Amino acid sequence: MKFINKLERKYRKYAVPDLIKYFMFVWVISTVFFNFIPYAESAYYYYCSLDFAKIFRGQVWRLVTFIILPYHIGGVLDVVFFAIQVMLYTFIGRSLERAWGAFRFNLFFISGVLFNILGGLIYYLSCAITKNPAGSLYYVGMEYLFQSMFFAFAVLYPDVELLLYYIIPVKMKYLAILDGVFLLRQIVISFAAGAYYIGIAIIVAMANFLIFYFATRNYKKYSPRVQKRKVQFKREVSQASTITRHKCAVCGRTEKDGENLEFRYCSKCKGNLEYCQEHLFTHEHVK
Repeated sequence: MKFINKLERKYRKYAVPDLIKYFMFVWVISTVFFNFIPYAESAYYYYCSLDFAKIFRGQVWRLVTFIILPYHIGGVLDVVFFAIQVMLYTFIGRSLERAWGAFRFNLFFISGVLFNILGGLIYYLSCAITKNPAGSLYYVGMEYLFQSMFFAFAVLYPDVELLLYYIIPVKMKYLAILDGVFLLRQIVISFAAGAYYIGIAIIVAMANFLIFYFATRNYKKYSPRVQKRKVQFKREVSQASTITRHKCAVCGRTEKDGENLEFRYCSKCKGNLEYCQEHLFTHEHVK
């Protein structure tokens, strides 16, 4: 999309590389804090959740703090599943960043947060209009953003395999289809039950995936390993480009100090010593 291309050219320098790493760090800290400190989990819902009734009363920090919704841990298995999610979404986030670049992944991530907020606002206003008392109980963290990341990864890398339960290899495209069916079922049930605002909120929360799908559908689909090798190759080429081939043994100038500089070896000096044209005939010979 031309609009995204213009944004990238203008604001690329402000992109945060490896953004998913920082978010996952905050998510792990919040999960540990809210699960293992007494009464801390209830404090999240009282002071940090996306409660628009309280936001409209001035608690605007909730527009940011809702994203730290902790993963509920009730036993050892929950710890294992939480660790798997952290590793999986870190891998997915980094793979998307390699494919799109840091700016586009930042934009995808931030727009996902904004669409989650918009979905919550639609839910709240719909409940207010219908006088549904559950209007302020829209407790959502990054669930739909994680799902949109999952779908985006499946579109870019449909044939990558994940080990389901660490045993069964399943391709991403099949897992995404299964996840999409459950999500569609949730939306249909919401509309069928008359709770259309829930279905609309879910669709809006997933809108960033649809936008980036159409914006990146023409991208060449490389596997994450190939993407990693490409990034590593570019880094090595960049490092190699800083190495000079010629250097004056007297003044230290190189070919990078001027396009017209010429260098010659001195046959009378011991060792392979190079000199620029200024010092080629004026230097003291090394014996």
